[in-house]
Amino acid sequence: MSEKYKIGDISKLLGIPVQTLRYYEEQGIVSPHKDDMTGYRYYDAWDLNNLLDAVYYRALDFSVKQTQEILNFDNLYEIQTKYENQEKILLQKIQDYKRMLEIISKQKMKMTHFKNHINKFDISRCPELLFSRYRLKNCFQSKKGDTNIQNLKLEMQEWMDEIPSVIPTFIIMQASLDNVYENL
Repeated sequence: MSEKYKIGDISKLLGIPVQTLRYYEEQGIVSPHKDDMTGYRYYDAWDLNNLLDAVYYRALDFSVKQTQEILNFDNLYEIQTKYENQEKILLQKIQDYKRMLEIISKQKMKMTHFKNHINKFDISRCPELLFSRYRLKNCFQSKKGDTNIQNLKLEMQEWMDEIPSVIPTFIIMQASLDNVYENL
């Protein structure tokens, strides 16, 4: 007779929340056997193997659906194709994260040295600079001054599509700078 494990035991063993185990069951990753007498779900060695594989694929950032397909349906060619696609996705994410880290580093540097630029203003052309006139007077408004959220949707989407590739500009009130400057 093969070993049977309760959901709580599997959860502790693998560090997977019980809710996630139930979700994996709903998605067809595992198929624990239900004891009609007690109502408990029991996992066998095969379920444990599938869960280990699911943890592996999820660690590689495959979706739950992709994981379920790999475990239950895909042939070697389909799995290889999924790996190739995932590789492309992850390489793009790496590039995106590198770009975000550069932006964060530049912004941190600017904030660290802000006192060197008080009362100085330079005009420069910069492809990564975008001024949002929608944030005037501490409220969002359309180009025509409309503050209705539905009417702002298209104009705001243009802004959202550019983040984080652009640096949002904003006004810093002198009083807030004075407080920071005093604490240095």
